[in-house]
Amino acid sequence: MGMRRVGWAAVLVAIAALGCRKAPVRDLVRDFPSAERVAEPGLIDLGTPAARPLLRGGWSIDESAVSSATRYVWSLGPRSVLEFTLPERRDLALRVRAAPLEVPAMPPQTVTATLNGAGAQTFSLAKGMHDYQLGFLAAATRQGLNRLELRYGWTRRPADVSGGRDRRELAVCWDKVHVVGLTREAETGPVADPLKKSLFIPWGSSVRYYLDLPAHARFSLAGLAQTGRGRLEVRAERDGAPGTSLLSRDGASSGSASAHLPFAGIARLSLTAVGARAGAPGGLTVFAPSVSETTKPVAAASRRPRARPPIVIYLIDTLRADHLGCYGYPRPITPQIDAFARESIVFENAVSETSWTRPAVASLFTGVPPRAHGVNGRQDALPDEAVTLAEMLSALGYQTAGFTTNGNVAPLFGFGQGFGTYELLPGSLKAGLRAGLDEQGDGPPSSSMVSRLSAWFADRRATAPLFLYVHTVDPHSPYYPAPEWKARFAADVPDAAIGSLANLRRLLEDRSAATPSELRGMLALYDAEVAEADEGFGQFLGELKRRRLYDGAAILLVADHGEEFWDHGSWQHGHTLYGELVRVPFVLKLPAGRQAGLRVRGAVQLADVLPTVLDLLGETVPKTVTGRSLLGRLNPATPAWAGTAYSFLDLDSRRAETAQADGFKLVRRPTEDGPARALFDVVHDPRERSDLLAQQPIRAGYLERLLDAAAARERPLWSRREAGSSPETEENLRALGYVR
Repeated sequence: MGMRRVGWAAVLVAIAALGCRKAPVRDLVRDFPSAERVAEPGLIDLGTPAARPLLRGGWSIDESAVSSATRYVWSLGPRSVLEFTLPERRDLALRVRAAPLEVPAMPPQTVTATLNGAGAQTFSLAKGMHDYQLGFLAAATRQGLNRLELRYGWTRRPADVSGGRDRRELAVCWDKVHVVGLTREAETGPVADPLKKSLFIPWGSSVRYYLDLPAHARFSLAGLAQTGRGRLEVRAERDGAPGTSLLSRDGASSGSASAHLPFAGIARLSLTAVGARAGAPGGLTVFAPSVSETTKPVAAASRRPRARPPIVIYLIDTLRADHLGCYGYPRPITPQIDAFARESIVFENAVSETSWTRPAVASLFTGVPPRAHGVNGRQDALPDEAVTLAEMLSALGYQTAGFTTNGNVAPLFGFGQGFGTYELLPGSLKAGLRAGLDEQGDGPPSSSMVSRLSAWFADRRATAPLFLYVHTVDPHSPYYPAPEWKARFAADVPDAAIGSLANLRRLLEDRSAATPSELRGMLALYDAEVAEADEGFGQFLGELKRRRLYDGAAILLVADHGEEFWDHGSWQHGHTLYGELVRVPFVLKLPAGRQAGLRVRGAVQLADVLPTVLDLLGETVPKTVTGRSLLGRLNPATPAWAGTAYSFLDLDSRRAETAQADGFKLVRRPTEDGPARALFDVVHDPRERSDLLAQQPIRAGYLERLLDAAAARERPLWSRREAGSSPETEENLRALGYVR
C-alpha cells in the first residue's frame, strides 16, 4: 500500500530553546473539575442516582415499585456498605427506612450496624417498611469519609422461596438513610468560579485534591468570605498516617494565608467548610487557593543532527514479559532474545495500553492511547485521518515495509497506511491436523516470516534508509509448537488437545480452572511456542547481520500484550488488564550498540515508540502525540515503576481501565453496583494478588483522579471507521480463534 500525502513533513522543524522553568503552581480553581467534592448528607434517598456514588458494595441496582413512585435498593449478600462524609467528628444520629424480605417460617430479620468498625448495634425488622433509629458517639466517627456497614442475620433467594428467576441473595429492602439534624436534602455542592478565581464550599462540604506533592510545597489562599458563620479547615493526609491540619481559619478573616505542606509524595489535600452548627445554610468562598514549589532554571536541550539509521520494530504477539530469561524467567527458552538484550537497553516495566492486538498496535503506530485513536472493537479500523509512524518516516525519505502474521493488523484494518510494502502472510499452519486433531489452528510460524523476509531482502534494491515492521504470532493460542520445540520443552505433555481452541473455549465457557496437569501442559506448550518464536527472532537478526544492517540500526523487540493462564480466573487475553496481560517485553538496541546492557526501571508504553523514533532522528514530535520519548529517560537509577502508565479495554462488553504511578496500580471496571476498584503494589506484588484498596484509600483516590483526568483528555482524534471483510483476513483470524 502506497503512502498518501499528508503534508506531515512540512511541520517537521527543529526546535531549540533556552529558558527558565517558573515555580510550578497547582491552581486549585483550575484543577477543580478533577477534584472530589463531598458533602455531609442530609437525606440519602436510596434507589436514586444521587445516592449511587455512596454505595460501596452489597447493593442491587436502583429499583422502583410498580404501584408507586418509591425507589429503593435491595441488599445483596450478607452485608452492605455505605460511605458518607462528615466535616468533623461529632455525635451522629441516623434514621433508616427499611423492610425485610418476607420468608415464611424464617425468624425476624436482624441488622447489625457498625460505623468505621465501631459502635456495633443490632436491631430487628418488623414486616413492612418502617423507620429505625441508630446512634453513634463522636468517638466512632471520623473527619472525612465514614463507612457504615450493615450485616444481616440471614439471606434467601426469592427463586427458592416463591419460584421465578430471581436468584439474588437478598435480606433487606432499603429506602432512605436520614442524618438527623440535617432537615434538607443535599444542596448544590462546591462550585468553582474561574473568573473570580474562587471556590464556594457550602457548610458541611469538602473539596479534596489528590496530589503528588513536591518537596517544600506550600498551600496558599488570597482571602475568605462567608455566608453564615463557620471556619475553613485545610488538612493534608497520607495513607497509613494521621492527617495533618495545615490551616484553621475563621470564615470572617479576609486576608491571605499560607502553610507549608509537611511531606512530599501522594497525598490528599482537603478544604472543608465547617459550619457553626450542623445543617446551617450558606458557606465559604475561598479566593485563589493554590499549591506551589520553587524550582531552578532548566536549559532545554538542543536538537541532535538528523541521522537516518535503519529503524526496525519486531513484535512477538502474545508474549508475556515474565516468560523471558532477560526478565527473570528460569526456563532457558529464549537464548536469542536474552543475547540481544545484553546488547541493548531493557525496559523492565513496559505496560501495554490494552490487552489485545489491534488497539495495542494502533497505539504503537500513532503514539496515542486507545480512547484517542478509537480502534477498540472487533470491527474498528484505523481511520484514514490517522497519521502513522510509517507515514512520518516515509515523508522523511525512508523506505517503509511491514509484514504481519496476525489478521487483526491486516491492511483491511488500516494498518498499511504509509507502508510502501505491507503484507499479511497468506494461509495458516494446519497445526491441529499435524497434531492429530480435527482442528485447524495457529498462524504462520516465525520460520515462514523469516523465509519471506529473506526473499524480500534479496529483491530489495532501494538505497533509502529502511523502516521495517515485523509482526510474528507463534505464542498465540492455540498452543501447537513444532515437533522439535515440543520435544525440547513440552515432551511430557501427552495430549495435544490441551492447547487446542476447543479446549480453551470449553474452559472459557465453563468459567473453570484446568486441572493442575492441564495447566502445566498448557504452560509447557506455550513455552515451547515462545522458544520457537525466539529461534525465529535469532534467524531474523542473522538476516540483518548478513545484510550489514544490524550494527547501525535501531531495533526494538516488543509485544502487544501477554496471555493469561488462570492468573486471575480466566484464559487467553482481551478480557482484563492485569499484569499477565499488559506487562510486555520492551528491548531497544540503539545504533552502534549505545548504552548496551542498561536496564531502565521506569514505566514505559507502546505509545512511547513513535516519539522515541522521531527523537532519535532529531525530529519534532507532533502535538497530538501523547507518548514520550525514552531517550531522555535512560537513567538506571530511576525508581521501579516511576512515571505513569494507563491501560484501557472496551471489547465485547468488557470494559476496564488502569492507572499506574510510582509502583502502584489501580484497576477500575464498571459493575451493576458502580465501579469496582482494586489497588496493587506492583513492585512487591507483581502478580497483583493482594488488594490494598482498604489500606491505602488516599493513594487509590490519587490514581482514580489520574484515571478521570485521562478519560477527560483522551478525546477521539479522528472519526470512527469500521472495516469490511476479506477471505485472507478471515482465514487468518479463524486460525487464531477469533472467528468460529
